[in-house]
Amino acid sequence: MTADRRVPTRAIQTAVKGRETEILDGLKIDWRSGQPHITCPYPSHDDEDPSWRWDEKKARAVCSCLGEHSIFDVVAAKESIDFEEAKIRVAQMLGLEELTKEGASGKGEGHQATDAESLLNPASDNRDDTLPRAYLAHRLAESTDFARSRSTATILQVRCARRLERISPIIPRSSSVSVVFRGLTTKLDAAITAP
Repeated sequence: MTADRRVPTRAIQTAVKGRETEILDGLKIDWRSGQPHITCPYPSHDDEDPSWRWDEKKARAVCSCLGEHSIFDVVAAKESIDFEEAKIRVAQMLGLEELTKEGASGKGEGHQATDAESLLNPASDNRDDTLPRAYLAHRLAESTDFARSRSTATILQVRCARRLERISPIIPRSSSVSVVFRGLTTKLDAAITAP
């Protein structure tokens, strides 16, 4: 069922907020019986001692079988379906068919896969080229303006220069390493100040 249709999670979470009790009523769960707990409405839970309740303040169900859980988990458990199908079912119950999208579940429209290859090569419409510089500026304790006005190579040169500065006190002035160090520092300083 979900291979052809899906509902974006954030969209349906926003749409259902404050309307959870409509879903409970649509599922014919007698949560307003006046009892603090009712027999669990889930087919997979043989509940001999009523243990299910709806917490209106938290908008969450509580039961000994699943602990505290969302309205989507209620729909999934009551109808023996998965989370993706529960999102579609909630959209149907609320009359929000326009939230239903065509296409494979979890693909496209803002979805970013989390494997290394996908993270390193995001689709062009899901890419923010300012992030690497902002990250480098953060790591170097520089302002984001510094990072925007410099190339990535310059930012890395600044980082190298700072590391060299940290080790400079331990290099003896008379050693050949000191001469090399001063040469590197001069070259890095020139590269950093160059436009």
